Amino acid sequence: MGLDVLRYLARLQEYGVTHKDDKKLRKLLRSYDFESVLTDKEMITAWAAQLANQAYWLKQIGEQDLVDEFITAFKKTYPNSEDYRLSKQQFGNKLYGMTHIILADSGYYQRQVSEQEHQWIYDYFRRNIDDIIKHTKEDIIAEVGISFLLAGLEDDPVVANSCSHHKVY
Repeated sequence: MGLDVLRYLARLQEYGVTHKDDKKLRKLLRSYDFESVLTDKEMITAWAAQLANQAYWLKQIGEQDLVDEFITAFKKTYPNSEDYRLSKQQFGNKLYGMTHIILADSGYYQRQVSEQEHQWIYDYFRRNIDDIIKHTKEDIIAEVGISFLLAGLEDDPVVANSCSHHKVY
């Protein structure tokens, strides 16, 4: 229930309104242990993108800033040196989590992000773009490309590489 309340409060804030029971809903949110959910390895391997969204929503609505804790747990769950052990599904989940860190930080396409703040993600995408294109679905490839655009990196070779594999109509 806490996750649903969080999603709705974040959405309402994006529209510039508050719920008539905002104080009551925030009190309910404060009773929920988001940190243990956002840092749980099993949750990250199941829902990396959703957890990235939730970490940023909590920060967005001014309740808690657990972004660093989530990112630390994410990196421990998916160390780059262990990529060769990942199934295709888990590789995709890792990439979705990484792209959603960028998407959430941008306020879902509302503002540019800092490449430096997410250097580890951009470096990873650059080093692994061939495997990303070869082993993932088109929507993941598109999100990787969008992640670069959100940092103002439209001239980066990754963008050209990821776009060249898709027909534009």
